[in-house]
Formats: sequence, C-alpha cells, structure tokens
Amino acid sequence: MIIITHPVTPEALETLGPLNASALNFLSEAGRRLSSLSGDARETSFLFQRLSMIVQRFNSVLIMDFFCSTDEDPDLWPPVIFIFTF
Repeated sequence: MIIITHPVTPEALETLGPLNASALNFLSEAGRRLSSLSGDARETSFLFQRLSMIVQRFNSVLIMDFFCSTDEDPDLWPPVIFIFTF
C-alpha cells in the first residue's frame, strides 16, 4: 500500500523546449516552499538553474557516450555519478 504524503508530478525537461503549465506551477511552488524554509527569496531561481545544469550535464553524458567508445579506451570515460540535493 502506498501512502501519498507529498505531491508527485511526473515532468519532462527538454533541452530547447519550454516547460508546460503544470511543470511551471509545480516547480514554482517547490521554489516558494524552499524560499520559505531557507529565508532566501532566490531559491526559485536557484532551483531552475539547478534543473538547467542537470539537463546540460545529462546532454554531455549522452554526447560522450555517443562519440566515445569505452571499448577502445576504458580510461577515456570514467563513471559519472550525479548526486542531486534540493
């Protein structure tokens, strides 16, 4: 049995695509709540910047995976671990 105590909204972020209304509302609300907890009014902006960086980092992983084969040189592409804290 799953008890839902937090809002869950599946959203997709695209490199060159805009956010839809539900994603914008959800992330803006999350930013407002972060701002109220931290006392810093810039938290919403920081949240959007972090998400932008996540998309850019993932794109770089995809590009490296496409162009660099680990079979040729195992030291060329070390494992990448992402730890996201919000």
